[in-house]
Amino acid sequence: MDPQIIFWFLIFTTFLEVMAIVVLGRTIKSILKSELFRSKMAKVNARAKAADEATKNMGSIGAGIILALLGFLMPEMAMAAAEGADLSSEAGNALQVNVTDNLLYVLLTLNVLLAGVVIYFRQLLQSLLTIDKVKVEKTVKVEDPAERPMAKIMHILTDAAPLDQEETVATDHEYDGIRELDNNLPPWWKWGFYVSIVVGVIYLIHFHVLETGELQIEEYHSEMKRADAEVQAYLAAQKMNVDESNVVLLNEAGALKRGKGLFVQYCEVCHGASGEGKVGPNLTDQYWIYGGDIADVFKTIKYGAKNGMKSWKDELNPIQIQEVSSFINTLQGTEPDNPKAPQGELYVPDMQDLDTPQADSTTVSMLQ
Repeated sequence: MDPQIIFWFLIFTTFLEVMAIVVLGRTIKSILKSELFRSKMAKVNARAKAADEATKNMGSIGAGIILALLGFLMPEMAMAAAEGADLSSEAGNALQVNVTDNLLYVLLTLNVLLAGVVIYFRQLLQSLLTIDKVKVEKTVKVEDPAERPMAKIMHILTDAAPLDQEETVATDHEYDGIRELDNNLPPWWKWGFYVSIVVGVIYLIHFHVLETGELQIEEYHSEMKRADAEVQAYLAAQKMNVDESNVVLLNEAGALKRGKGLFVQYCEVCHGASGEGKVGPNLTDQYWIYGGDIADVFKTIKYGAKNGMKSWKDELNPIQIQEVSSFINTLQGTEPDNPKAPQGELYVPDMQDLDTPQADSTTVSMLQ
């Protein structure tokens, strides 16, 4: 909030509080001088003189407090007003005051003190107007322990007879001076028993009559099936984590057969039915444009190549790319009809690749 607004608000509040003190002081002074007040004071007897002396001095005491406060706070306000006058002469606004934090704190303190004086004067005025009323001593009601909230709650829960009414529930059985009482069963226990009966009936109908719920053994088997499905889904997700950094060559017949189907569907149009090469390069020789290692073939299929081959990562998942890459590896060394001329550089497999059995034309023909 703008400090100027706060400053003028506090000034206005201070003015109202001073006016209230003046009005209350004059009202108290008028009451003290009235004959009606003197007659009231005469009825108070012993306290009349002391109260009269105290009330007579209230006006001067209140005025002295205000003057002392103003005298203490006036230097700070005068300094701020002088600075504000200089500021207003420069800015051309007579209401502009150089408001500082100290000035706001001073005004706030003055308002709080004046408010205290106003409240005190108001209470004094009220006491003067009711000074002749006789105070009636209030009768102290002795609280019955049985009427306390906790006692009522315990009585509702236990339904036990109070100590002064134990004769109504006493029996003829007495052992070593201890008499047996026949209190009612606690209501909370009885209602718990009734609720358990209702729950038991609902359980019986739900699980054994209508069979709309699973028993514990059935729930166990269902949980085991769900857990097994989650395990299988997790393992499948782990298989999908194959990429060019960890791909390995597959030799399993089913994987190679699926790879051949993918090759026919996606690769045959450019590389030929036997990998002899059409628009794309020949896949049966040892010359490769982007590398003949399984990781290189995987990467080329996944991301595509600058010579026109598209990226297949959106159509094929990692497992499918691995399968078709492994099938392409089986085309190495075959002799298709009308092979395209070699392109790229000669690729010589390293010792690890040589340890992996390579497929010949017989294997390819079996897959076909």
